This record gives sequence, structure tokens and C-alpha cells, in this order.
Amino acid sequence: MDKQPGGWIYILISSSDYTRCKIGKSENNPLIRYKNLRTADPTLALKVAYYIPERFGPISGYEAAIHSAFHCVRMETHDDTTSEWFRIEANQAEFDIDCLLEEWTKQTDIMSTTFNCDALIKMYADDINSAYNPDLHEKAFINEILLANVGSAGLDTEGVSVVSAMAIPALGMLMGLLVATLFTYRKPRSYYQATVEKIEHIDQEFSTKSLWVAGAAIVLAFVVQLYLGSMVLGAMAGFLLFSATGVIRWQDSDGVLVDGMKMMASIGFIMIAASGFSEVLKATGHIESLVNGASGWLGDNKALAALLLLIVGLLLTMGIGSSFSTIPIIAAIYVPLCIQLGFSPLAIVALVGTAGALGDAGSPASDSTLGPTAGLNADGQHNHMRDTVIPTFIHFNLPLLVAGWVAAMVL
Repeated sequence: MDKQPGGWIYILISSSDYTRCKIGKSENNPLIRYKNLRTADPTLALKVAYYIPERFGPISGYEAAIHSAFHCVRMETHDDTTSEWFRIEANQAEFDIDCLLEEWTKQTDIMSTTFNCDALIKMYADDINSAYNPDLHEKAFINEILLANVGSAGLDTEGVSVVSAMAIPALGMLMGLLVATLFTYRKPRSYYQATVEKIEHIDQEFSTKSLWVAGAAIVLAFVVQLYLGSMVLGAMAGFLLFSATGVIRWQDSDGVLVDGMKMMASIGFIMIAASGFSEVLKATGHIESLVNGASGWLGDNKALAALLLLIVGLLLTMGIGSSFSTIPIIAAIYVPLCIQLGFSPLAIVALVGTAGALGDAGSPASDSTLGPTAGLNADGQHNHMRDTVIPTFIHFNLPLLVAGWVAAMVL
């Protein structure tokens, strides 16, 4: 859904303190606003949002009026200035805002699960998701992470196509994949069969039924996850299908489930540690000093600037392990610098997107390397660094680095 001629009033809550809430405005998708704020406070969650059409007046006026109505519970910052936080529980704030908006607009029955640009409506997060992004799972990174953060850093992203900006970097990764498939790893690998047989319990046989059920379980898990927006429910549906059809016997289901939980817990522990590293970098301000130090060598040399920014992005994301966590950090620093150096909007989006994706593919702490290792190391013969991280770095990161630099130069 495109930008509408109106605005949103939203209520945010914090799981660290349910006795307070934030009341603010957004002229665009309130979920993007909330997720940008969540990079600074991961305990935030969107309680509810109200769409107010332009015909009822400017959204800033409604925000000011609501803040005035809640003045007695408004919280102050450490330097005694007013904030958008209020010492009131979110449920009570929601009820009071319902009453205020219905009184001011003379419109009742404002709750809705579908969007109507001509009416005052109240929506929760899932319904806003559906209204703005019916194919949200395909657009989450593009719209809510990359474009949103680049735009909030000062770049006008109107008319900018992320697909066009990232086409050359994506082509670089494709070339790396072809090299790995056709040349580097073309020969079959030898495994110690004794170890494989010990792990796989050779007394277990796979039938045509079990293979068909496995395929159906994958499809079911995928459909449930997309339809309900819950990975947990999708996984549960797939597992229940296995159990209901007898492919996994009931007496073995506990062991299978526990083994899977152990695998995911180990991945989660590594990613939590990497997330902690990210928070330390943000708190110390060393990312900005790193970029500023590199920019001191640049002058007006766009080619050198693009290369250094990509290398800095590689180093940051390799440590953090997630482009989703890195892009909000680097966009705020990269975008003003790139605008000053005269890069085009497409080139800036390509630089930020490539810098964020560089380390994601080859980071030891990334889910894109931890996941394959968890599956391929079932027989204990797959080394995480030697067999996953280093090959991914060589065949994805290096071509992506070159292709990202080319994109910044030609776009």
C-alpha cells in the first residue's frame, strides 16, 4: 500500500515497564516507525495505531491535542524536557484515546481489520501488516530495514528501486555460486562411512511414504508460517504431521524434539552473543569513529570511499552476524557521508545494502552459516569454519564486495 493522505497516532509499550507507554505520530506505516525506535530499545512493542484521514485535519494537531489531554501523566526526560512517554498503562491510554477521537471526529465504531483511507480506523499490528504489506515476508528487508533506515538517515528514497540498486551485487553472488558449483566443489567429497552409519542408525529405513510425508510437512510448515505469521506454529504443524502419520513414532517424538531444541539453542546462544557485541559497539560509539577515521583518508575519491565503506561494513557485519542489526547502525553514518561525496540515491542504497549483506553471508555468527552447519554436521564431519564460513566468504563475500563497488561506481 502506498503512502496515504493522512497519518497515524500510535501507542507503544515497553516490556521493561508496563506502567508507561509512548504516544506519537507517523505519517507513514507506523510499524516502520516502531521498528526504527526498537533498534534503540528492543523491549518496545506496538500496542495499537489509529489512522486519521487528512479531511479531519493535520495529524500533528491530533498528536498535540492527545498529549495535552494526558499532560498530568506526561513524563519528563533527564534534563527536565517533556517526552512522548506517559505514566499510564497502555490499555487505559487506548480506551481514553478511543473516546477522544470518537468525540473529536463524531465517528463511532472505529475498530477495523481492513484499511479505509477515508475513515478514522483503529488497527492492531497484524492488520497493519496486512494492509501495507500483503507480501510482507518478501518485502521485509527491502521496505522495513533497508529503505526505511536509508530514508530516516536523510536520503530521499522516492522512486528508488531496491531491486535495481541491488541487481549488480546479486549478480556477483550468483557468479560466486556458479564458480563454487562448477569448479571449486565439483568433485564429490569422501566421508568416513563408519561414522555416518553410527550416527544415522542403519537399522532405520526410509520408505516412499516417509519421503512424501517429509515433503508435505515442509510445505505445511511453510504455508502455516506465511498464513499465521508464526514460525513456531509452522514448525509445530510440520512436526504434528510427522507424528500423526507414524513417520515419527510417538515414543520417539520426545527425543526428536529435544534434539532439535538443542540444535536451535546452540544457534541462538551464538546469535545472542553476537547481538551483545552489536550493543557494545553502539554504546561505545566506536562505529562512528571507525567510519570517520576511514573517511579522513577519502578526500573526494569516490572509488576509494566506496571500497572503504564496503570493507567497514564487512568488518562490522562479520562481528554482529546480521544485516538486519547492522543496517540501522551504518545507514545513519553512511548516508550523510555518501550524499556529501556525491553518490546517487541508487548508489547509496547499493552501498548500504551491500555493506550490510557482506558479513551476513560469511559471518561465523550468522544464521546463514550456523543453519547449514547444524544440518550438515549431523555425522560430526562438517567443520563450521573450514566447511561453511570460509567457502561462503570466498564465493559470496568477495564477489559481493567487487560487485557492490562496481554498482556504487556505475549507478
